[in-house]
Amino acid sequence: MNGPVKPASLTQSNTRSRVGFTLVEILTVVVIVSLLAGVALVSVSVPLRRSQADAAIAEFRSLDLTARLRSSAGLGGWIAINSAEKEIVYSESDVRQGQRRVQLPAGTLIQRVRGLSRNGSRSYVVRYSNQGTSQTYAVEIAAKGNRARWLLFLGLTGQSYVLDDSKLIDEIFRGPSPAENAGERVARRDAGATI
Repeated sequence: MNGPVKPASLTQSNTRSRVGFTLVEILTVVVIVSLLAGVALVSVSVPLRRSQADAAIAEFRSLDLTARLRSSAGLGGWIAINSAEKEIVYSESDVRQGQRRVQLPAGTLIQRVRGLSRNGSRSYVVRYSNQGTSQTYAVEIAAKGNRARWLLFLGLTGQSYVLDDSKLIDEIFRGPSPAENAGERVARRDAGATI
């Protein structure tokens, strides 16, 4: 005899090539793929939420413009801002017939309203005159994970601005100095605003 005898199973496994993957290799690939999917989901969700806030701002601007135009045509009108139900309602009269209701996109909130008083405990109401004017007011709109932005409406002209500066909003609603008005203050800070 020339040495120890090796069992047949050991010699066969060394000569055979591998056919499949081990459990560790499969789990490693699954973990890497799930990490990549998580990173992709986060990188897509932030711009998506920002675009939802932009859509809410555009819808709000549209409702305000519609109310101003219809009111100046003698139809009267108002907008109710219900932050609890994340809803904006436009109506041409005090009856529910002909109301246009807009739900804010999921994840979008109305955080604060300045320049308007509450109508009851749930809503803020913007009333428009027959000339299409209203009070100057601002609405803070935020999407989860994004910085809140203010939507400012100048009551006499109907101009609207999107502002990131809460201090400017506080300055506007603190009250004008004798020499300037809200429009002049916004014009001074216009470089940071989006019209």
